[in-house]
Order: sequence, then C-alpha cells, then structure tokens
Amino acid sequence: MRYLIVTALATVLVCGGCSIDKDPCSGSATILEPSDFSAIADCTSISGYLTINCPSCTDLSELDSLTSVGGSLHIGSFPDGDNYALTSLDGLSALTSVGGGLLIVENDALTDLDGLSALTSVGWVLYIGDNDAILNLDGLSGITSVGMDLVIYGNDALTNLNGLSALTSLGGFLLIGENAALTNLDSLSALTSVGGYLQIQYNDALTNTDGLSVLTSVGEYFKIVGNSALPDCEACDLLGQLTTAPTDIDVHDNIDDTCTPVPAGCP
Repeated sequence: MRYLIVTALATVLVCGGCSIDKDPCSGSATILEPSDFSAIADCTSISGYLTINCPSCTDLSELDSLTSVGGSLHIGSFPDGDNYALTSLDGLSALTSVGGGLLIVENDALTDLDGLSALTSVGWVLYIGDNDAILNLDGLSGITSVGMDLVIYGNDALTNLNGLSALTSLGGFLLIGENAALTNLDSLSALTSVGGYLQIQYNDALTNTDGLSVLTSVGEYFKIVGNSALPDCEACDLLGQLTTAPTDIDVHDNIDDTCTPVPAGCP
C-alpha cells in the first residue's frame, strides 16, 4: 500500500514507501500542475478523493493505471479551477468505479467523455456542468448505477444525452437545465424512477419529453419550466403517466399550449 500526503500550502503529493510496482494508494490527491501527476502515476486505486484543477494540463495520460477512486473525483470545479487546456479524458480508460461523486465541471476545451468508457458505477452524484464544448456523453455508456443524483447543467454544445441509456433509476434527483442545444431526452428511455425530484428547466432547444416514456415514479418535486421550445402539454402528458405522483408540481413558462384532455393534477 502506498500513502499519499497532501501538504497544506503547496498541495504537492508525496509518496512514502514507494516501490516501482503499481500499487493501491491511501489518501487523497490534488493535481494543480503537470508535475503533480508523478506522485500518483503508478496508483491502481486512490482511497480518498482526486481533484484535477490544472489549467496547463492537456491530458490525463499519467493516470492510465487508475481503476478506482474511493471518494469523489473532481475534474475541474466551481467557482474556479478550470482545466482550460484539457482536451481528453483518455488517461482514465482503466477507471471502473467512483465511490463518491463524479463532477466534471468547467472544462472549456473538452469535447467528449470517451475516456470514461470503462466506468460502470458512481456512488453518489454524477454532475456534468458548464463544459462549453462537450458534444455528447457517449463515454458514460457503461454506467449502470448512480447512487443519488444526476445533474446535466449548462453544457452549451450538448445536443443529446447519448451515453445514459443504461440508467434505470436514481435514488436522488434528476436535474437537466440550461443546455442550450439539447433537443431530446431519448437516452433516458430506460429510466423508471426518480426518488427525489425531477427538474427540467431552460433548455431552449428541447421539443419533447418522449425519452422519459417509461418513467412512472417521481418522489417529491416535479418541475418543468422555461423550456422555450417545449409545449406545456408535453410536461402534462409526462405527469399523467406517473403512477407515483410527486408531492409538488410546477409547470410554467414553456410554450403555451392546450392539453386535451388535461391530465389530472396538471396546472
């Protein structure tokens, strides 16, 4: 077992008792510059969190031995810490599990998530947010479970949710918002239940909710608002197919439309 120590001031990783072999590593790691990778380049797993906030990093190739992260994996973060130059996640091609949350946020040059194709589970939240150039989510197609929440928010170039077709349920909430080019939700066609709330808001190109055709249960809050190309009737029809009704309903500021007949409980 190798041990990672993160210093308080420089956030530099130091490895004690290292061998030349690839080993599990105990602790957490933060990557701020390319040289920081050297301390974890031979880790097959990291027991704590891994944060990558490296404006000058172009790839993650030195992480090609990593198969699991016990805590959360942050690739970029808010309100700052952009990975301005990162164009690929291919260095994570061996990663199969993240025990905490997977947050991919504010990676301006990243166009796809294909480097995550071996990933099958995320223990807590999957958050894909404010990545201006991401075109698709195909690299997430191996994920069969997300322990709590799924958030797809503020990805301006994202046109579809391809890559999420294996998801059948979420224990927490589903939030899809402010994805300006998103036209459909078709890749959520296996999703049957959302334990917390369902929130679809301000997706200007979204025209229908057909991809949620097998969704039957929303636990708490049902909110579909501000989608300027989505008829209110689409939201009402989705509400009407639920067999387990949410406790709070909010449908407004989509395209004004008349649903005939209006599903029970729809505003």
